[in-house]
Amino acid sequence: MSDSAPILDYAPLGCEIAPPTTTRLIREELADGGVRFVDPPAGWRGMAGSAFLCAGGAVLASMLGFAALMPSAGHPDRLVQFATAFAIATATALVWAESYRRAHTPTVIEASAAGLRVSQPTLLRPRMTWPAHEINDVRAGLAAPTLRGDMVSTLVILPRLALGARLLENYDAHEVRWVAQELRQALGMR
Repeated sequence: MSDSAPILDYAPLGCEIAPPTTTRLIREELADGGVRFVDPPAGWRGMAGSAFLCAGGAVLASMLGFAALMPSAGHPDRLVQFATAFAIATATALVWAESYRRAHTPTVIEASAAGLRVSQPTLLRPRMTWPAHEINDVRAGLAAPTLRGDMVSTLVILPRLALGARLLENYDAHEVRWVAQELRQALGMR
């Protein structure tokens, strides 16, 4: 992750960003003076797109599988058809499992003077930890535009030497700025 991620404005020095009046995020104080934010899972409503993708994959795998099993005069590609059907079925099952985990597991962000820990429901990098002295910045940034062309705000974690992370992409800019401010304060930054 580079330092060139677009930045949403910080609160002016001496001013604090007020907590949003309504938010899905759950904020908890930790015993060591830190803070924990929990992004609750989306549940079944978060799985609609992957349900259509998985249904299409299952139909395609079934059609290829049945075509491979049907008797045909001297057709040498049955093994290729069956292997393709198996690969599509396996990929469909993996997409469904990943979607289920994302829809039913919360994202947890914890910050304290010791460092920052993130636990998220992804197959790659499900847990990330950075000591406080290795974090350059935690800020609100801009993610890629949506299909409608809207810019989506995101929480950007920029460590000094390791890979960073982008989190909380389904929240508005005010909420993301507030979370970034709270995490920076817990880490002992600005």
